[in-house]
Amino acid sequence: MVLKQRNIDFKKDFEFNFNGARLFDRERYVADIKSSAGADFGKMREQQDFIGDGNSATVNVLKRTVTGLVGYPITPSTPIAEGMAKAYADGFVNAFGERIFYFQPESELGAMAFLEGAASQGGRYADNTSSQGLTYKYKNMYSVAGKRLPVVMTMQTRELNKGSLSIHNGHADLYAARGAGWLQFMSSDNQEMHYLIPLAFKAIEQRQLMLPAIVAGEGFLKSHSIENIKVVSDEFLKYFLGDPNRLFQPDFNNPVLMGTFTDIGTTMSTQMKQDLALLNAKKYVKAAMGVMNAILGTELDVVEDYYASESEYVVVCLGAAAGTMKEAIDYYRNKGVSVGLLRPVLFYPVCTEEIARGIQNAKVVSVLEKTALANERYLLRDVKHAAYNERTGRCFNPVITSGIYGIGSQDFSIEDCFAVIENMLSKKPAGIYGLGIKGPQMLDQVEHDDFAESEVGLAFIGVGAEGVKTAQETLAKIIAKAGKYVQTSAKYGASRKGGMVVMNARVSTKPIQICSDVSKVETLAVFNDKYLLDNSLLSLIKGVKAGGYLLLNTVKSYDELKLQATAEVCKLLENAAFNLVLLDATGASVAQLKRNLPGTPILGAINRIIELLPGAEFNKAFRTELSGKFSGQKAKLVDINMDLLEVPYEIIGVQRGIDKDLEKTADSGSSPASIPPLVKKIYYDPPASRGYSESDENATLTFPSVLGDKYR
Repeated sequence: MVLKQRNIDFKKDFEFNFNGARLFDRERYVADIKSSAGADFGKMREQQDFIGDGNSATVNVLKRTVTGLVGYPITPSTPIAEGMAKAYADGFVNAFGERIFYFQPESELGAMAFLEGAASQGGRYADNTSSQGLTYKYKNMYSVAGKRLPVVMTMQTRELNKGSLSIHNGHADLYAARGAGWLQFMSSDNQEMHYLIPLAFKAIEQRQLMLPAIVAGEGFLKSHSIENIKVVSDEFLKYFLGDPNRLFQPDFNNPVLMGTFTDIGTTMSTQMKQDLALLNAKKYVKAAMGVMNAILGTELDVVEDYYASESEYVVVCLGAAAGTMKEAIDYYRNKGVSVGLLRPVLFYPVCTEEIARGIQNAKVVSVLEKTALANERYLLRDVKHAAYNERTGRCFNPVITSGIYGIGSQDFSIEDCFAVIENMLSKKPAGIYGLGIKGPQMLDQVEHDDFAESEVGLAFIGVGAEGVKTAQETLAKIIAKAGKYVQTSAKYGASRKGGMVVMNARVSTKPIQICSDVSKVETLAVFNDKYLLDNSLLSLIKGVKAGGYLLLNTVKSYDELKLQATAEVCKLLENAAFNLVLLDATGASVAQLKRNLPGTPILGAINRIIELLPGAEFNKAFRTELSGKFSGQKAKLVDINMDLLEVPYEIIGVQRGIDKDLEKTADSGSSPASIPPLVKKIYYDPPASRGYSESDENATLTFPSVLGDKYR
């Protein structure tokens, strides 16, 4: 390998007054950017609204930042590789005027080897992975760190396969990478993931550091969750990062050999230099955060302290669980309980001083982790180390408890958060416990009747092939573009076996921090009535709010449903305080689209019932959303779907005396407040002027096995 020494003035890496002593303070570092001559911070601060999931938020900033991405797609981070591959195919040019590249080798191990070779030649490079992909490339991660190559690997966390395959969320892969010499950042939401990628590059490209980093997000919980995001500008990236900061470039006149055999003494010498860099890594991360905060107005810190340092009871956790825990903390603090949250953003190297400061007044500390091995989890060790380490200058003696939650995407609900806090408040807190399931050493959920989520909750249930995810995402994007905040989440069953897909959505007028299944929903939309004919939906139906709506796509009448449903479901329907909405969305979509895609009629019914947006505004936004998907010969699909928005439906007040407008159809407006069951049966009569013929493109008439005899 031949390399050229670059003439770089490293003192200009940070164009602000660098107060090095302050970087070791426990307080957040505040950067002075006033001395940066000629910098247009107003332009840099402009951030565009972006509606997307965690993977798309990652691609948005990666493709503008890196020279290239070398990655092997693996669930749930596959869309990152796909997005970068598309950008490469489109000839995308990054913020620094370089046409980016994408390369997919034969495996994750090959990806890390290629990344190592590319980064050794100069440039700015990234990788993406999850779960088993991380373990497959693990041996080469040591080599990348040992060569001091500042690359970033994005990770959407996923449980490792332990005896059986799991594609769901967990932190086992993040924990597995901890000993390889890479910095580790863990984001709590998609916005933070978007910010942490350029921040990681800025920190690790400093001459004194030059180490790789992992920037992680929550697989599925955030990677596939649509949220409102502000994306950074190219002007910010160019100023904040500068040209790719490498020590070397190829030079045939000055050959250098890298990665060879090291003898006694050399191995330890190089390792000690790497360890010293890690020891000082935090100060460069804090410096980078200080600059980003000063320019963008963000509030990033290596450890988030949410009332923790002043509280007697402190919860410590990583990632998206912090958002749900904050909701619970706000509830208890309003009742006078001194409770707070500590969330490491820089997971490794350990921020011992910041953790110690966060638990300085704590009587009880609960450490929550999304991984097994109860006595040897890293975050638990970090907290104990901070509490009992003389290096911090203090020694605390709080009761430290350890909780396991969320493995395999097991829901971590607000009721679980209440249970954690109640355990801390008890006279004898459980030392080691689990959350979310029933069994020994598990904490039972705690409910508070006076707690209510401020968001409007929606849930969509069906088979994947019925367009459940598309309907949920379409609604979320329409609502978000109208100026409201949204958050979606998904749980997937095996669609080939008819497994249930559960899609949640929250809508609010303020930012949404909670990250859990929607336990109390305004509307539960069931795309397939087969789930109502057994006990699959019992827990979800119980979560429909009083006065809310259970919307069912079916050709059956209310009496027919009761005849075929289980005794438990019948009892629930007869005694419920919600309204039952029946509509034949499948019949309408098959008549018009020749396909079982009931999403549009269901979305139209939902908005007419609970009016997330005024009708005309919703319809206009829906047309705009579809027009971006269908053009040319398929443009007539837009008009067909606009008709399907107006499919009539029937609302049945299952419990008498509900003070609601119980029936709205496309043409009837509102009717009296109390209507007995089975008012009338409304059949869909599709307009004769539109619809696909058998010869039209993509209009082959197929009948999924879940359809009734009426459509065969």
